[in-house]
Amino acid sequence: MINEIKAIQREGKVISFAIAKDVTNTILQGFQFLSDWTDKVLQQSAWKYAKPNNDPTIESLIDYERVVRYNYKPEEKNCLG
Repeated sequence: MINEIKAIQREGKVISFAIAKDVTNTILQGFQFLSDWTDKVLQQSAWKYAKPNNDPTIESLIDYERVVRYNYKPEEKNCLG
């Protein structure tokens, strides 16, 4: 799609309504994906904060540290980082 637009611009032509509509729909779909991903991360974070790691071997008195430091698996940390 980008190459098609660049080619049209190089030729000095006007971008058609159909191409502009495709670009707009693609951008809107991207924003929807970002919104969905953000929602999923926030839901996971809320669940983790509601259920901190209560392992008695953890020497932390602060619930925030129990959630952030000890409640995420390495795979989850990797995805969020």
